[in-house]
Amino acid sequence: MKEGYKLLGIHSQSNRYDAPLKFEGDASEQAYDSRVLCLPGLEFAVLSSPIEIAYANYFHHILKLDVPNIVVPRNTGESLSKSFMQDADVINVIKSKQEKSGNHYVVSVFDATDTENELLQHLKRVKLDVLPEVNFPVASRLGNKAEFRKFCKANAVPQLPGGVFSSISELESFLMSAKMANLQVIIKHPYGTAGEGISIVGQDGASSLNDYSLWDSWIKNNGEVVAEVFNPGGGEHALHIYIDPVAKTPKIVGLYDQLVSKKPDGTLAHYGCRYPMQNEGINRSLTNIATERIIPALLDIGYTGPACFDVLSDPMHFMELNARSGANMYAHRIVERVAEELYGTSDVSFMFLTGLKHEITSFDEFSHKFQAVLSPQDQGTIIFTNPSRHAFGSYDIIGVSTKGVDYAEAILFNALVKIWGSNAAKLLFDKIYTR
Repeated sequence: MKEGYKLLGIHSQSNRYDAPLKFEGDASEQAYDSRVLCLPGLEFAVLSSPIEIAYANYFHHILKLDVPNIVVPRNTGESLSKSFMQDADVINVIKSKQEKSGNHYVVSVFDATDTENELLQHLKRVKLDVLPEVNFPVASRLGNKAEFRKFCKANAVPQLPGGVFSSISELESFLMSAKMANLQVIIKHPYGTAGEGISIVGQDGASSLNDYSLWDSWIKNNGEVVAEVFNPGGGEHALHIYIDPVAKTPKIVGLYDQLVSKKPDGTLAHYGCRYPMQNEGINRSLTNIATERIIPALLDIGYTGPACFDVLSDPMHFMELNARSGANMYAHRIVERVAEELYGTSDVSFMFLTGLKHEITSFDEFSHKFQAVLSPQDQGTIIFTNPSRHAFGSYDIIGVSTKGVDYAEAILFNALVKIWGSNAAKLLFDKIYTR
């Protein structure tokens, strides 16, 4: 980002009125807001709770990163963005800092919802010099799974057989044809997230009246749903792109091998990623599609900010676009920063795992007990992120190495053994490679 521009980050959980999951008022979900600390160029982070002093010390003295200014609005029981808008004192703190520094602020949000757009307009009204990281109308449209499928069709981006359906009768016809071909089908709510808003219909095509009632409600509330042939055998990958909101320059942030596990209902849970991607053929194909088709199309419609694509291989299929920073992107951005500070290069490998549970809910206690594990090594280190989640016993951990992804995995595995025990570490590694 150009000199003189800094991020004002407020990564409140999604507040879409029509999404199947609702996060307002859920403290453990809102605590994901601290992942914003991973991003470079951050001058202010707006959080729902202060981070522990122990984590700030770890961030600065162990990871060698500057801690941004952190502000916590009053009344954070609802949407963090709404609380921020209502707290004039917090906004005045940011205004005062901007007047002294002379920096322009790029407002970085987690999801391009109406609430976050309202926040941006409010900050402009109170005379903050701000511009959005994302083009709200464009990001909101492509974040809709139905609209993303249309985008792919228009730009020759490969997808699995399926379509966008605006009636139950159309959807039922597709399900019948899939049953006759002995194929599984995945049905998606336009704004499904975290495994919610997804149904999988088996090869026998069996569905209950409750299923049809659910899908009918999705169509009535959103106008359409997506249904596609389900490909349980292909590898899962991710392509992350960032288009600078000031310079309008695009960059492929990373290509990743996703770490997933199948949940009892057949949907896939995200556990993290490995970087760099190991299959050179898939790497080349994704890079070509990104540079020749996706990036020009995004630039043409004025897209800015992060764009994170989930992809299945064998055959290659673009499943969806998260028009926001994805978990892998947060991990990669902090890995680049830490590696530059500790090892003098951002060209490193890493393995990332998210949401590991531990009975210790204080990072102060955690860091004292596992002080030796947190200390950097010559060949690599581990990084803990998302500190607000630690109060709920949830830890995101990254293994980083200058010697390749296998070394990064070994560093991570050894840390898991020391913290969670050898049996738990082995069980977890077995689980995340189950597809």
